[in-house]
Amino acid sequence: MSENSDGTDGLRTSGLAGVSLVMNVVQMVWLYVVLRQKVLPRVWESGRVGVSESDVLPHASIPTHRFDLDAKLQRYMLRESGPLMLNNLLATVFWRISQWVLYGARNPAALGIFSAGVKYLDGLNMIPAYFTLAIFPLMSRYAASGSESLLKGYRLAVQLLYLVALPIAVFVSFAATPLIRILGGPAYLPGGAIALSIMIWSIPIGFINSVTQYVLIAVNQQRFLTKAFLIGVVFTTAANLLLVPKYGYIAAAIIQIPAELSLFIPFYWAVRRYVAPMPWLKLLGGPSLAAGVNAAIVWGLERAGVPLLLALAAGFLAYVGVLLLLGTFRGDDFAVIRARLPRWLGGRQAADQS
Repeated sequence: MSENSDGTDGLRTSGLAGVSLVMNVVQMVWLYVVLRQKVLPRVWESGRVGVSESDVLPHASIPTHRFDLDAKLQRYMLRESGPLMLNNLLATVFWRISQWVLYGARNPAALGIFSAGVKYLDGLNMIPAYFTLAIFPLMSRYAASGSESLLKGYRLAVQLLYLVALPIAVFVSFAATPLIRILGGPAYLPGGAIALSIMIWSIPIGFINSVTQYVLIAVNQQRFLTKAFLIGVVFTTAANLLLVPKYGYIAAAIIQIPAELSLFIPFYWAVRRYVAPMPWLKLLGGPSLAAGVNAAIVWGLERAGVPLLLALAAGFLAYVGVLLLLGTFRGDDFAVIRARLPRWLGGRQAADQS
């Protein structure tokens, strides 16, 4: 966007930055007020938050006076939270390195075509992000108790996210052209649609990676996550530097899939060592087969001249049907969900089995 002679565009940009700054300050003040009113008084009165200090902070004590600062506690918190901060930085680099390399190696037009698809991935990745944030306190509680509940909860979370990711990937892969037309217009076609239809197949692995990293944090393996993210960043950077200058945004889109695998492999090793071995083929095999049937039906109907929306609807119904035929939802992992369903949807069977 070129700047007008009166400088209004610059003022608009500065105004947006100012509003963002003000809102963050307001949020910080509000959270501090709530902290002083709801949390700190309990700590000051009792010296603890209803649990043993040795269980929560084995190397630090909680200050019992209003204005005490416990240096040992501060060091403990920094040591435990520092890897999480570094992991977040590495995750950001992991996701954006393709765009940086593409911009430097090709041109802004190639970056724009690629970024149109990335915007859809950014939106879809909010699904596992909010899901894992919601279940993380429960996972942490399960991990602290040392029961089998953590493993059961992790298996269920993996299956749910994978079951959601696959039909989304099929839908976006076939509907990439209208999706890019809606977002960026015909100027981004066909390149944006091609890139999106490829990179969307990274989300089934990415959804699993999202919940897996939180499970590893729950078992206090955030430092291992730093190593895993370093592996992912190194692989993604090397692959982009090698392939993107020659093949452009197509290579950048394809690299998204093995990049997620470069995280999944060390995650797989860590889950096996620190949580338990996972029957990955049993968990993911049925949904993968159903997704294959889904894609085949959509492709066949589209070639036969059926409107895209009808073909996608038929494919999704076939996806659900194959899952039901394979008994995907009859396993023990889904018992907790079945127990909360109406009886006509299978809730009574779950209740009888329990």
